[in-house]
Amino acid sequence: ADADVNSPVKVFVNRIPPQTSKSVVVDFFSPYGKVLAVEMVKKSETKNMVALLTIESLVAAHKAIGALHNRLALQPGPPCRVVYAEKELERLNLPPTLQPGYGSVRLFV
Repeated sequence: ADADVNSPVKVFVNRIPPQTSKSVVVDFFSPYGKVLAVEMVKKSETKNMVALLTIESLVAAHKAIGALHNRLALQPGPPCRVVYAEKELERLNLPPTLQPGYGSVRLFV
């Protein structure tokens, strides 16, 4: 089965400062497509959050990831990772090579 380019896609974002509101995150993504849902995951009051965004289509997700991955910085320090959420590429029958950094060595510093 081919990917349905018009079905909503989940995008994962990390390194979001703890005080960031959903609307701030939505504002960064809305130029690329309609954001249907945002789930902010807070590990603690002081640590950075992660977000799972549901964006309207594969095209919108792809554009947002291309524009924002390793460029979107919501605070001083390393920029955010903006990538397809876990299992999304599999669910859409898309190659894992679409994921930014696919096959690269991950360095944990």
